[in-house]
Amino acid sequence: MRVFTGSDDLAKFAPMAPGQEKWAKEASEYVPHVLMRQNDGFRVISALLKDALMYRLSGATVDLEDVEDKRSVPVQNLTQDAIDLIVAEAQAQGAELVMQLTADPSDAPPPAIDGVPPDMAAPPSQTFSGIITVTHKRKRVVVDSIAPEDIRFSPAARDEDKASYLGFIKRVTSSDLVKLGLTQEEIDDLSADKGLSDEAAQRNEGVLDDAERSGTLSNGEGDSERPLWLVVAYIRADDDGDGISELLRVVYAHGGGTAGRIIERVEWSGPASIALATPILMPHTIVGRSLFDQTQDLQQLGSVLTRGLLDN
Repeated sequence: MRVFTGSDDLAKFAPMAPGQEKWAKEASEYVPHVLMRQNDGFRVISALLKDALMYRLSGATVDLEDVEDKRSVPVQNLTQDAIDLIVAEAQAQGAELVMQLTADPSDAPPPAIDGVPPDMAAPPSQTFSGIITVTHKRKRVVVDSIAPEDIRFSPAARDEDKASYLGFIKRVTSSDLVKLGLTQEEIDDLSADKGLSDEAAQRNEGVLDDAERSGTLSNGEGDSERPLWLVVAYIRADDDGDGISELLRVVYAHGGGTAGRIIERVEWSGPASIALATPILMPHTIVGRSLFDQTQDLQQLGSVLTRGLLDN
């Protein structure tokens, strides 16, 4: 971790053509800021390295998500001009505005102006009090690590950038799928009958109960925290019928059964936003070797000798 996080120069971009020096400098400052400040970059890098050293393969993913910054502000005695100014400023910033205002009671008679009797003076301007909620929508870059047992790719793939299928799965809840656009009826059709893999169960040993490990939880229709699965996959397939494969990004949800719901299906330009790492590269395969593979025979020999010594 000291190698990657011991200095401020986490990444340095080089210009690829004349005139790109400014772009390279800005990227060198922006990318580490996004990774280390806007995301938990220390934990992502640590998981990427440790998973690779222990399990031969690790991964990380980069994605964009919609974020809503919502802020509620109590206000008192706002005039109509002030309200119009707040609305105009929110529209200029592209923010959504929700006003819960009520007119303030005015029991005092209007004051006399320049000797005009109170009953003939102009009434005071109406004021309002209540709560104003401002919502700013923006895009956020999300960097997250992938557990080794959750990585998926074509068995015959030799290169992650040329794999016919490359993706990952992650555990989500019904509430997460609602935020992604699925209706409650579509989510209720997904049966939660898939248990954790052996690797995931071992990783979560002592944390999950038997029902969660085996997947025998009830369907739990209407439960906003019901566990389900979300799959993000990059698939090479002939989508337009011209005989040439295109790269598609497909996001779908399922509960382990036959029913599934596609949330997103778009043509993807560029490489898949998944990075895989292996500590010791092996030719013609994605999964390399770990440090344990190099020391396995010594560890087994030491275990046999120690066990024989203790038995004696």
